[in-house]
Amino acid sequence: MMTMYKETPVQVVGGCEFGRYPKISKAELWNMYISDGWLLSFPGWKKELVISSVIGSSCRGSFVSTRNKIIIVVVNNSVYTIDDGFTLRFVSRISTSVGPVSIDENLSNQIAIVDGLNCYIYNTEIKSLTKQTFDKDQFIPNYVCYQNAGFLFGNGVSNSNGSKWFEYRIDTPTTIKYVSEFSLQTKPDYALAVIRIPGSSSNVLVFGSTVAEIWTNVGGLNNYQRNSSINVDYGCLSVSTIAANEKYVMWLASNTNSDPVIMMFAGNQAITVSTAGISTLLGRVRYPSDSCAYFFKKDGHLFYIITFYNESDNFTLCYDIESKTFSFLTDAKENYFPPRNVIYFQEETYFFSLNNGSMYKIDTNLTTYDENIGTSTDEEDAVIPRVRVTPPIRYKTSNRFRSRNFNLIIDQGNDPKFQALSLKNAEGIPYKPRVDLSFSIDGNYTYSTPQSQMMRPLGVRKNMFNFTGPFGLSNEISFKIRFITRSFVCAQDGTLEVW
Repeated sequence: MMTMYKETPVQVVGGCEFGRYPKISKAELWNMYISDGWLLSFPGWKKELVISSVIGSSCRGSFVSTRNKIIIVVVNNSVYTIDDGFTLRFVSRISTSVGPVSIDENLSNQIAIVDGLNCYIYNTEIKSLTKQTFDKDQFIPNYVCYQNAGFLFGNGVSNSNGSKWFEYRIDTPTTIKYVSEFSLQTKPDYALAVIRIPGSSSNVLVFGSTVAEIWTNVGGLNNYQRNSSINVDYGCLSVSTIAANEKYVMWLASNTNSDPVIMMFAGNQAITVSTAGISTLLGRVRYPSDSCAYFFKKDGHLFYIITFYNESDNFTLCYDIESKTFSFLTDAKENYFPPRNVIYFQEETYFFSLNNGSMYKIDTNLTTYDENIGTSTDEEDAVIPRVRVTPPIRYKTSNRFRSRNFNLIIDQGNDPKFQALSLKNAEGIPYKPRVDLSFSIDGNYTYSTPQSQMMRPLGVRKNMFNFTGPFGLSNEISFKIRFITRSFVCAQDGTLEVW
């Protein structure tokens, strides 16, 4: 008697949609993103320049001065510049060696570097770095941004003066002077950071730990006034997670009544973008101050990337604003994604690493994690971990079913490192791109031994994978798909035969 089966769609194209518990859903996506209804590879990287040979070096912050065509980068306690010919120049040392720094510049050849304890002014004409002096009982520079001829500072003081934030302007070529100060008004809180609101030449967002306020530059002696009709009932849990581009401000947010969330501010409105599962994950972070975040724009997509680099946390989340989906980003060993932030310089995108302070190029055309400078070797050119865990397939009635024949559409036959000539000695070739498939029928707590299929060699572009199964009798099933290739990945939704 012939068994009647039907094809059920499998949501391969999707982001991190996991629930509070694995039984709800364990849907995850690693090092890929969604575009035009397909899963695509997230950009890889290649090392371009070693900044420091000291073991344990880490980038604390970087900044591009478009007016001076230089990069400023802080690695440990050392400040460097990189010019448009990629010549590295040591500038000076600062007092601290760990923790994030924020950097911005004015129109008077001054670049302000703030390390959470001090502010330093780098003059781009005379190429000097000068430590500024403040009354530390009143003001500890915690964050800096530039607006309308002034540097605006968040305050790291934890006494009664901590509610104040400050404006300073140029005094001499190497120093800045006090202009005015303001205080948070909505709640008794600390004014941790100030940032320009994108698309609004006069407005800034002032972050406390549990609230954020909008202030407007109105000129005159008291040149900032609070917008009393709008405030955000979430503050900032870590100032190094604040990121802004031409449309949005995003940050790791907190208030007195809820777990941490990821907030987006746009058009004078703040919304929560983190899902229940993501918020649960953020609530488990033990060291939120060991974090960084930035915007990364590539191929028409804008990503907000937030990293928790303490070994007790050790993960990176990527939010794609176009598809409104989250994914995980990792390094080759499935630890956190190492950029401190990304910069655009000389028509290319680069980052400096949290792991070693070196400079890397990051691009869609790079499909591995290449630690070589110059010619690549496979030993230092790692395969990117690309994984998709699908949402569970189950009946609303929770009835049992049998399943077999998982079909997956994938672009293949485009890997120049895997050619048909190599297959004549298939057992001897060290590199065999493949797809591994495992499945779970117990609510994503355990998975089967992976079933592997080799990808097609260069020029053989048949686009269907078929994993025959059977996958057994169950009342639910989820799949884990691992793409193991040095080339790009482009995959579509799949189907599963059930009866």
